[in-house]
Amino acid sequence: MESYPRKSGHCSSFDVSNYDYIKDLKSKDVDFEVFWGEDVDYDDIFRQTLKLLSDKNLVKGDLILFLGDSYRNNGIAIYDGVNIIKLDHDYDDYGALPKCFTVITNDVPVDYWVDIRHESPDDYHLDLTDRKGITHNSIVWFDHSTIKQQCIDGIKVVNGRVTVNFDYNGKSYTLYDLTDDQYNDMINDPKDDYVPDEEYDAEERLKIVMSKLESNDLLMLNYDLDENNKLKLFIGGPFDTNHDEESNDD
Repeated sequence: MESYPRKSGHCSSFDVSNYDYIKDLKSKDVDFEVFWGEDVDYDDIFRQTLKLLSDKNLVKGDLILFLGDSYRNNGIAIYDGVNIIKLDHDYDDYGALPKCFTVITNDVPVDYWVDIRHESPDDYHLDLTDRKGITHNSIVWFDHSTIKQQCIDGIKVVNGRVTVNFDYNGKSYTLYDLTDDQYNDMINDPKDDYVPDEEYDAEERLKIVMSKLESNDLLMLNYDLDENNKLKLFIGGPFDTNHDEESNDD
């Protein structure tokens, strides 16, 4: 069985929407969009589904598609290496990557769960299992506990923006501070160069970023492609850990 992360650098996905067991549950009006129902034991459904996938090359981090090629993240669950679990709906109503999945320091690529169909329309010819990912947000989790001091020492203000710079496993990384308003700009214009607006207070943001690094072992990151189609990483945004009670309603 293949180990985690997959050598392809991207998760795989398994469509169970046409399994008789799932179709029977759908005929009984079991909700699979967000896996919510007062009298539905989704943990048991996930256990039974896992048994049906016992002959598949299921790897930790793979997605389970209960509604096939669905809208955004509707009907998507994820395999944590032992169980099938729901996506995290605390930060995005359509679901996001759960905190138990981290990137960078465990050799998992930042874009391991990117929805290739959304990012690369030219890859629509690929099979659904090779291109389906988590969409509508780019939330990933970074456990920086082993390199925390390096991250703290690497805080700088570059071109008016706070950045966090560190090296890991022979690779250099830069995390760009991202405010709530600038997150919206990132979503609406992925080719933007992210120059801080007039209200960006670098001195104040420096304190906020420093506090995040010192007080947490797990950081929420967002990612996007810059004007050269290179991956750019951001720390912060409206889904930040300081906004636990908020969610994206778009």
